[in-house]
Amino acid sequence: MHVTMKISAMTVIASLMAACGGGGGGSTGSTTSGPSTIFTYQEFDSTVTGTSDMAAAGWTRSNPDAEPDGTQVVLGTLSRATQTLAIDGIISSVAQDEVTGNWRSGTTTVSPSTLLASNDYDFLLPVEVTEDGGEANTYVIGVVSRTQDFPEAGLGDVRFTGQASVGGLLNSTLFESTGNLTITADYDNRLVDVLIEGLNENGIPFDTVEITNLGIATGADATFSSSNTSVFSFENSGGTYTPATGNNTTQSASVAFFGGDSRGPAEAGGAFSVNGDTGNIYGIFAAGERGN
Repeated sequence: MHVTMKISAMTVIASLMAACGGGGGGSTGSTTSGPSTIFTYQEFDSTVTGTSDMAAAGWTRSNPDAEPDGTQVVLGTLSRATQTLAIDGIISSVAQDEVTGNWRSGTTTVSPSTLLASNDYDFLLPVEVTEDGGEANTYVIGVVSRTQDFPEAGLGDVRFTGQASVGGLLNSTLFESTGNLTITADYDNRLVDVLIEGLNENGIPFDTVEITNLGIATGADATFSSSNTSVFSFENSGGTYTPATGNNTTQSASVAFFGGDSRGPAEAGGAFSVNGDTGNIYGIFAAGERGN
């Protein structure tokens, strides 16, 4: 599993970084200011002594036995030497099990997810959060980027690419499909767009999801979410597709940037949900590649 496979190598690399003066940023108590450097953020599975600030973006369920009907992004910490994870409202401080790669506290288990697992991420990890006897909620957790490390103004849009998994229930039919993800960040205007394409598996009635005008938070942690100005749209080969979710439909998306270097955040990921009285659509996505 990704969390445990790279530890030995990362220990050696991180020790060299520390010798070069790296490893301080992206951690509790950091006083670093201005643009980040290649040594600012420790990778997720680094065991260098210290604490990384974390974010978790994923699904929520008002009924633990029903389909996901909302999203949230919450914060936490990771004590790197022991991989001790604490995420607000999800799991209390507990060390990772070296055998299973899981974190377990009380009735809650956080385990690496098979969804989106084919990508090689440095700063984030897709996970399943399960309460004993309940359905799993999928989250993307990772070393959260800092807004102070965004690129300088005038850079233009920055695109991140990766994978998405979209599922739901429409017209009494369950569906699930993987697709290709593009996240476009406009740091100057603090807006982010999410585009998921190539959804064509298991009877899914649309092939494209687009979510525009997600607002980047104004605080220190680089998270972003939907608001009343965000637009959720769906398309298939016939053009615009209107999901039959029924009355009282709500829409939400919760996302975060992870890690970073001198070019700004390195990765991004999160979740979305469209939920109504008679149907719902939900997705989880992670981008491990950054372009221009």
